[in-house]
This record gives sequence, C-alpha cells and structure tokens, in this order.
Amino acid sequence: MCEIQLIIRALDGILQHKRYLLVINDTSTREEWNSIKLYLRPDIKNANRIIVTSLDEGVARYCAGGLTSSSFCLSVGTATLPAFCNMELVADEPAEACSNVSNPESIASTSSEIVEITVCNPENIAQRARDRISRTIARDEEVPQLVGREKEMDWLVSAMTDTNNEQNNVIPICGMRGIGKTALVRNAYCHQDVIDHFTHRAWVTVSYPLNKGNLFHNILQHFKSNDNNSYLRRPLQEMYIEELIEFYEVNKRTCHFRCLVVVDGLSTTQAWNLVKSSLLLEDYKALLRIIVTTRELQVAKYCSNTDFVYNLSRLSENDASELFCLKAFGRATEVKLSAEMVKQKYQMLDKCGGIPFAIVDVCQLVAYRPFTAREWESINKNIKLYQ
Repeated sequence: MCEIQLIIRALDGILQHKRYLLVINDTSTREEWNSIKLYLRPDIKNANRIIVTSLDEGVARYCAGGLTSSSFCLSVGTATLPAFCNMELVADEPAEACSNVSNPESIASTSSEIVEITVCNPENIAQRARDRISRTIARDEEVPQLVGREKEMDWLVSAMTDTNNEQNNVIPICGMRGIGKTALVRNAYCHQDVIDHFTHRAWVTVSYPLNKGNLFHNILQHFKSNDNNSYLRRPLQEMYIEELIEFYEVNKRTCHFRCLVVVDGLSTTQAWNLVKSSLLLEDYKALLRIIVTTRELQVAKYCSNTDFVYNLSRLSENDASELFCLKAFGRATEVKLSAEMVKQKYQMLDKCGGIPFAIVDVCQLVAYRPFTAREWESINKNIKLYQ
C-alpha cells in the first residue's frame, strides 16, 4: 500500500508541472475510464491532451463528455472512424495554448519524455475487433464481489431458472445509478445453476446510439463463442438477421436448448423495441429468457410481460459498513479505529446513502490516503450527498 501511495504521489507531481499528451489505448468500459481519470489532473492552462481509443462508440463518447461532446470523423486509409471531442475544455483554453496544440511538433517539443504512439493499420481493424470480442467474452465471466445481496441473489437465480414460468421470459431489474444492478446480474449470470440451465448465454451492454447490426453481432458472437470459426463467417457489416434465425432453428431441435440474454443499461422504450426486434423475441420467446437492467421505472414496466419489476434497494447500514471495510481495508471485518475515525467513517457512509458505487468510490480515496482522522475529515468535506 505504501508503494502504491508513493507511485500515485510521484505521478501527481509530474502531471501538475508538465504539459502532457496521454494516449490510452483500447478502453473497453466506462468503469475503466472512471478509474483512470481519478488519478489524472487535466490542466486546461497547460493545454494537456488525453486521447482515448475504444472499439465501443458509446464508451468513446462517454470519455469525451457524453452528450455534450462534439462528434466528427477520422479517415484512416479506406476506413472512416467516429471520433468525439470535449469542445468545452478546448474553448476555455488560452489562445496561445490552442495555437500550440494545433501544431503536433510544438506539443512534442515541450516534453522531455518520449512517448511511443502506435497507429493501427486499417487492415488490422477487423482482426482487432475479433480479438476484442474474445477478450470481452472472457471478461463477461469475471464476477464482482457482492456484499449484502444474498436474498436478491437467491431470488434472481431462481427466477432465471424457473421452468414453470416460461412465458414470463423478461425480468426487469430497476434501480438508481450505482445501486448494484449490474453486479447483481453479473453474479447471477455466472452462477453455476444458471450456467447449467442455459445452453447459450449473451451479455449486451447498451451503448448509444444503438446499432442493430452491432446488436446482432454481439449476441451471435456470445451464442457461438464455443465455435472458433463462428465470427469469421461474415464481417460485422454483413451480419444478417438470417444468421440468427438459422442459429435458433438449428439448435431448437436439440434437447433443452435455452438462451439467456442480459441487456445491461437500457434507458428508453425505443431501445427496448430495437433489442426485441434484434432478438426476434416475438417469434422465439419460448427459447429466450431476458434480463434487463435500467434506471427508469417506466422503461422497466414497458419491458415486462406483466407489470412486475424488481426494484433493487439500498444496502443496510451493516452491509454498507462491511463493504466499506472490504474496499478500504481489504477485509470484511472492522479494523481498529480511533473514536474520531469511526465517527468520520459513519458520516461518510451516511452521505453515501447505502449506494454501493458511492461507497466504493469513497473507499478509493480512503485506501490511498493516510489513515488519520484529519485525512478522513478532509475526504468527508468533499463528499457530495447521495440522495
């Protein structure tokens, strides 16, 4: 822990006093970006630049500021790639800084370090996409640690594997941002009873704007992940609906053929309509069980075959304290703290409001700062109240 603190402080010192160009290659999730930017100090005055590459257009847009970012296209050989820029930061920079940035040589001349930047050959883009799919499928099996969700976990695994209620094949999980919807569903998705029950599983993380071709591609690659040649049959842009129909028709003749699809991060009814049509849900509902996570109650109700929606609640005080200890101290049991530190801890937890994401976010600060009451009081003052 001390070594990590020294590294972070050294990095912090470098980034405060140097103009830098940082290239972060192959960012795959929003969570990755949130973890990375926690330790960066974007300094507008020094005209720092961060370039992020991602195969997920939604992740790329998120890194550039989400819906407030400006979009444009990059031409790389014969390929045209979507790109995004946080124009608010650029517009706020001093004129002299902007003029320097427009000239790549002037950026390079301001730094004493040498940074290697690899430019991808357009012919390698398809192969890199296939490699990413293999890594994504492997990463989908990674299970985040759950705290205080035993009852929810038992219910969800039971609902997913219930053979007496095949017609109610859509299970919406609703809850506010950071409440732990994805973590809960990921644990159920990787539960042995679920793996044994379904012959095929697919995990779709929704990114906007939705693209039907990408949805087909993602679903099929997960369903066919055991076939090494499956994603060489057709390029992404030629992945037709007939291939999914063929997959259903061929496999439904086999015994116990069942498919599980998780749709994570749905936010609109229009997106659900697109997902539904991409899965051919109306034609093959007997073969499919779908789990949807969303923050929007009305969207959850719209997805449900009935009006049933599972609302995920906040953590109890005991469970929140256990999660805090696990993430801050590396163990679920309480460590010995002074009375003042105990007081600061519960103030932090009170502000987090039982939201796991908020607790983990605070623990990232606690874990890499000195364990003193003064430090915790300083962290406490900067925590926004989670409602």
